[in-house]
Amino acid sequence: ATGSNASLAIAVNLLNSMLGNDGKTVDHVAALQLDPGATDREIQDLIQQMNSGKVQSVIVIGANPVYHLPESYKFAEALKKVPYSAAIQDRIDETAKCTQAVLPVNHYLESWGDAELLPGVYSIQQPVIRPLWATKSAEDYLIAIDGGSIKGASTFHQYMKSQWEGRARGDFRKFWQSSLQTGYFAPGAADLGRDRGARNFNAGSLSQITQPEKTSGFKLGLYYNVQVLDGSGANNSYRQELPDPVTKVVWENYVAILPDTGRKLKLKQGSVVTVKTAKGSFELPVHLQPGLHPEAVFIALGYGRTDAGLTGNGQGKNAIAL
Repeated sequence: ATGSNASLAIAVNLLNSMLGNDGKTVDHVAALQLDPGATDREIQDLIQQMNSGKVQSVIVIGANPVYHLPESYKFAEALKKVPYSAAIQDRIDETAKCTQAVLPVNHYLESWGDAELLPGVYSIQQPVIRPLWATKSAEDYLIAIDGGSIKGASTFHQYMKSQWEGRARGDFRKFWQSSLQTGYFAPGAADLGRDRGARNFNAGSLSQITQPEKTSGFKLGLYYNVQVLDGSGANNSYRQELPDPVTKVVWENYVAILPDTGRKLKLKQGSVVTVKTAKGSFELPVHLQPGLHPEAVFIALGYGRTDAGLTGNGQGKNAIAL
């Protein structure tokens, strides 16, 4: 991590050490096994290679780069220069509309899967029902694309079972049935919750904390709310109608600013303002929210969908444009 990311990480580590959280509420050994995803540089490199003709095929699974990336990246235009493109999705969203083929994927309740969120703690995802429509899981599609077999398995269910055989103690059939019944296998469970003691904070790292640049005007903060998340929940009317835990606002995003700042700008609750940066601009209503920094403006991401569905389309604005 560099720059502001490193500064934030150092500050958080310092606070956790001061509060005695290390080894208790913060387990720095059994950390969550999360995929950080591609960096911005890797995404831009991919787009450059697509534009130069170096990419022969693109398969999009569980992602929506046409919506989630700024328009300045021109991902949709780069995708047109790829000889073959396909989307393995459960709906025809903004990205799927730009691909040459769409393969309808199972719902997660119709699919097999597994995960290791913590070291030594494995969970099994098993289907609740058979697929209602002529769909397959994303893994089954990949096996089919790869020639119909991977390590002797023609389905992802077979492949997954073969991977679990190495964890069995004794008869695999009994082990597999037991794991399905409990939903997990946790040989490392004894290590969870153990007091590992506090780390010794490196005071020298404080010198790496950089101060933010002093600039005039407002700082823009973009975030995901609990209602539509990254936009994947935008076409669910129950999620759109769910009140924000703090503001109680529903159905669209808004510009959140400090009430005192709003009064200085002669704004009232619900006033419609134009938010403009060097990248773009749009109009949104204002929500006066106590507790914010006087020079901060916050807007939720995940809105402004154009191909989410009848419920999600046109709700709010896509703040990534800024």
